[in-house]
Amino acid sequence: MSRLEPLAPPYPEDVSKTFAKLMPPGMPPLALFRVVARNPRVLRRMQRGGLLDPGSIPLRLRELTILRTTARCGAGYELAVHAAFFGGAAGFTREDIEAAARGAVSDPRWSAQERLALALADALHDEGDVGDTLHAELARAFSPAQHVELVMLVGLYHAVSFLCRAFRLPPEAGTEALAQLAEAPTERGPRITTPASTVAPTVAAHIPVDSDSKGDSP
Repeated sequence: MSRLEPLAPPYPEDVSKTFAKLMPPGMPPLALFRVVARNPRVLRRMQRGGLLDPGSIPLRLRELTILRTTARCGAGYELAVHAAFFGGAAGFTREDIEAAARGAVSDPRWSAQERLALALADALHDEGDVGDTLHAELARAFSPAQHVELVMLVGLYHAVSFLCRAFRLPPEAGTEALAQLAEAPTERGPRITTPASTVAPTVAAHIPVDSDSKGDSP
C-alpha cells in the first residue's frame, strides 16, 4: 500500500486534463500519476518535462537506459511499468529485460552503444559523475544532442525512482514479477576505465507522446 494515498476520482478538471495527456484514451491513470496529482502543479511540470517524446535517441536505447536506471535505484514500480508498456516496442525479450536490470555491461547481447548507455547509467548512479574515459567514449559514440539526452534521461529517472520508493508504490496489477527485477543486485561487470576497444566493438507503446512538452522543462 502506498504511503500517500493516490488521488481518487472524480478528479478536478485541471488534473483530468493532465491525465488525458499522460495516458492512452480509456486507460485509467497510473498510481504514480495519481500520487503526484496530490500536487497538480508538480504533475503538470512532470508531464511537460518528460522525455518520452521522439527524441535524439532511439526508443530501444531510451528504454534500456530507463530500465537500468530504475533497476539500480531499486524502483521496481517504474521498471515494471516501462518493461510492460514499452518492452515490446523496444524489441526486448524477458531475458533482455532481466539483463538490462541485473546483467553485466559487457553482455554480448548489447550493441556497443547500448553498453555505453548501461555504463553511463551505472556511473551516474554510483558516483554522480562520469569519468574522463567514459566521457570520451560517449562523445565518440553519440552526437552532442544524444549525449545530453542520455545524461538527462538518467537524471530524470532518478527523480521518478525517488518518488516511487519514497511513497512505497506497489506494482501496477500484472507487473509484480517484473517489479521484482529491481530488488536483486546488478552484476555491473568492469567499469569502462580503459579504451572501449578493450570492452566493446567500435561504434560505427501504449503511452502517447505529449505534443505540448516541446521546448518545456521540468
